[in-house]
Amino acid sequence: MTKGLIILGVVVVILLIVGGICASSYNTLYSKRETVNAKWADVETNLQRRADLIPQLVGAVQGILTQEQEVFGAIANARAGLMNALKSGNRSEVIDADNQLTSTLQRLQFLNITEAYPQLKSNENVLRLQDEIAGTENRLKVSRQDYNTSVQDYNTTRGSFPRVLVASLFGFEREDAYFKAAAGATEAPKVELNKAPATAPAGAPAR
Repeated sequence: MTKGLIILGVVVVILLIVGGICASSYNTLYSKRETVNAKWADVETNLQRRADLIPQLVGAVQGILTQEQEVFGAIANARAGLMNALKSGNRSEVIDADNQLTSTLQRLQFLNITEAYPQLKSNENVLRLQDEIAGTENRLKVSRQDYNTSVQDYNTTRGSFPRVLVASLFGFEREDAYFKAAAGATEAPKVELNKAPATAPAGAPAR
């Protein structure tokens, strides 16, 4: 009888230990996954703000820079792709669309538009929008980095033993959607139309 109680006690202790490990692992994984979701929400907020500001800046200069319709079209198409991806909720699609828009902005250098077109330097609305977009780009850069860090932390924790067993048991999937640095992505996109206008005013630099 005593031996049976000892065995039962050992079994109970083992179950308590295993249960404690499982509960701790579950709580840790849940917390880190929620952190990933929160960081992603910050990314989405900044992506949406950038998407809202870009057409405002385009609208402020489009009537003046009538020869740049092809440039504005490229920006509009890339922005539309990002908006569709945001609506889909698919993180990989959002990241791909963000990379496309960022690449377009970098290629067109759309933020420093007043350097290429000095006649816009007196336009307070253009200057304000440039500042707002530049600030949003900086916040977006930070939110991307924070998101990537949280994903790495979550995946590292998920892959450790015994948490990997708990992750498989409770459906904590690995997160593979993260931002990868592209060539030239170390700087915030410079939104600058650096083509000289067809009929540039005297003194306007042609590039």
